[in-house]
Amino acid sequence: MALMELMTDKDFYPALSTWHTMPNLAGVDTRIPWLAADDLGVIAATAFADPQGFVGRDLALASDARSIAELREAYTSAAGRPPRSFAVPVWLFERMAGKDLTAMWRWLRTANLDLDPTLTLSIHPGAMTVERWLQLRFHKGARAA
Repeated sequence: MALMELMTDKDFYPALSTWHTMPNLAGVDTRIPWLAADDLGVIAATAFADPQGFVGRDLALASDARSIAELREAYTSAAGRPPRSFAVPVWLFERMAGKDLTAMWRWLRTANLDLDPTLTLSIHPGAMTVERWLQLRFHKGARAA
């Protein structure tokens, strides 16, 4: 699961990671499970409030599954412009973010992930889709790349 904040939050190097390095390693058409950090917080709070219902369970969390190509379209629609991208060689990105991230993105190209948001939505019915999250991000004055 990738956090939606990877698309816009400067702390995650969005112009480098989501829009350049991730598609180069994972593939521009590879579907990736996405979840907003706020929604992850709601799910975590739900689990802490009901430990008996969650202890020992594996949860494949995602409120949406989209490829980078689909993210670009949604971003452009919400922001009124395409996302900014800055090409950086993988070796340089690894020096900034570490090798684990690039290894994970290479793995995503061939991974067989559970991309069904049903479980996530059963725990938190208000979990946002990529489109809704981007619309809120750009139309409420939140930070954007």
